[in-house]
Order: sequence, then structure tokens, then C-alpha cells
Amino acid sequence: MKIHFKYLKILILIVIYQGCHIQNITAQSNTFPGSGNVGIGTVTPNSFLDIYTHDTRQTAILGRGNDINFRLVSSQDRTSNAQNAIVGEFGLDYDVIKNTAIRFHRGWTITGGFISFTTNNNNERMRITTEGNVGIGLLDPSNKLEVNGTVRAKEIKVEANNWPDYVFGSEYELMSLQEVEDFVHKNKHLPGVPSEMEILDSGLFLGEMNRLLLLKIEELTLYLIEQQKEINDLNSSINGK
Repeated sequence: MKIHFKYLKILILIVIYQGCHIQNITAQSNTFPGSGNVGIGTVTPNSFLDIYTHDTRQTAILGRGNDINFRLVSSQDRTSNAQNAIVGEFGLDYDVIKNTAIRFHRGWTITGGFISFTTNNNNERMRITTEGNVGIGLLDPSNKLEVNGTVRAKEIKVEANNWPDYVFGSEYELMSLQEVEDFVHKNKHLPGVPSEMEILDSGLFLGEMNRLLLLKIEELTLYLIEQQKEINDLNSSINGK
């Protein structure tokens, strides 16, 4: 009787163990095969590493301690088609407060996506648009690089064409000083130079403005040379008397 009771206890333990083991397999949501794709949160991974979660605000956390620290976020599920929505980001959090992040925004199918960069409690500082324009301090740059603020650099190289050395050529028609005076009196700016209103409306293009300034300096040099010739002639006439 004792032997049968012992066997009965062993049988009960085996049944309990098998039940727990089967339950654990049923609840399994990860897969780590010896070869092939690895899935975390899914048993049907679609890539070499596929992390799936129903929480679209948190995918992976890297760091030590109680703070979240560096975080990888998937913000939209795989079936979402919300244009301009944040589909993923690399973020740096402090506790539960967002600090800094690089965000990826989706477009329609293969077009329309852009990247934004945030700092200081999730304030956007820079954006790379769909067109490839970079905006710093603004959200809709219309140029390859647009900065809403000041820029400091050691040196800026501007590509320039049609450099005005042609002013010294024999074919160049230099306006007379009287013509320049008449133009300035009428228009309130030098010939060929943008007016104040044009600068206010369109801005100042550094390359073109430097070209125009050099042109005016070269024209001024020609006027000075011509005046020096006239002075020399007058001195010769006076001394000849």
C-alpha cells in the first residue's frame, strides 16, 4: 500500500510539472532559434531581430539604474498610415520626462517622410525635410540650409561666376560720372546694385553682393585713374606756363 501511495505521489508531481511546462510553452512570446530570425514579443519574427510590443511608446530601454536613460521607441503600429506621424525615435529620457530624441516621421508609402531632432523637454530644434532641406530653428526650410538665428564660422566659401575683371577690358563701357550722378539722384542707389526695398524683400546674396561691390571698386579705380590723368595734364599745363 505504501508503494502504491508513493507511485501515486510521483504521478501527481509529473502531472503538475507537465501542466506547468505546457502552460509556459503556451504563454511563450519569444523565439531564439539556433539559426534564422530572433523574435522578442513575437514567435514569427520578420527580420534578423524583430521586437514587438503592444505598447507603442516603448520598445527597448538601454541603461542602468531606475531612470529610463536611452530608449528606442516605436510610436506607431505596423498597420498605421498616419501621415507625418512619428513612427520611431531614439530618445534620451530622465525618469519619465523626455529630454532629447531623434524622430522619424512617415509619409505616404515611400515618399513624404522626414527626420526631426529635439532637445530640452522635447522641443524641436532641427529638421531634415522631405525635399532634403535642413532647417535649424524653423520647421519649413525652403533652402538646402536655413537657420533662424545667427551663424558663426571661421570661413565660408561661396562659388561665384562672372567675376568682374572684365571691367578693365577695352570693350567695357564705363558710365560717365555725370551719368552716375543723374542715376543716383533719381534712384537713390548705385547703378546695378539692389535697392533697399529689393534687399528687404529678397534678402542679401553674399556671393552676388561681393561681386557687385568688387565691380564698383574696379569702376571707382578707373575713375580715379582718369582723374589722375586730368590732374597730371593740368599740372603740366600750369608748369608749362
